[in-house]
Amino acid sequence: MRDYPGMNVRTDLYYGELWDIVMAASSATNQVWTIACNAVGRHAISGAAFWGGSGIWAPSGMKLIQASHFNEELLIVHNLDIRGERQVELEDFDYGIDFRTIYRPMGDGRIFTRAVD
Repeated sequence: MRDYPGMNVRTDLYYGELWDIVMAASSATNQVWTIACNAVGRHAISGAAFWGGSGIWAPSGMKLIQASHFNEELLIVHNLDIRGERQVELEDFDYGIDFRTIYRPMGDGRIFTRAVD
């Protein structure tokens, strides 16, 4: 649970909501496909509730499919052409090209500097 009483904000689903936000943001920021699994139900010993929300997120950050947050659910995904979609994603979301245009490697290539004309 997280709360901010001074702002009248409280959530019992903090970690679950964080999961949903982080999956989309991480996919978009890192320009990667994310296929993530997460448990649902209650922990056998502690009784803590698992959030669930297993799913697939595209490099754009869009959620393509997501399972229930509270109930066990089997997802079957057919014909997800990750390899074929990579070029389309690069054309629309290739933020690396901006980086490569502005920054140049220094020394052994592990650090970069801005190109100064």
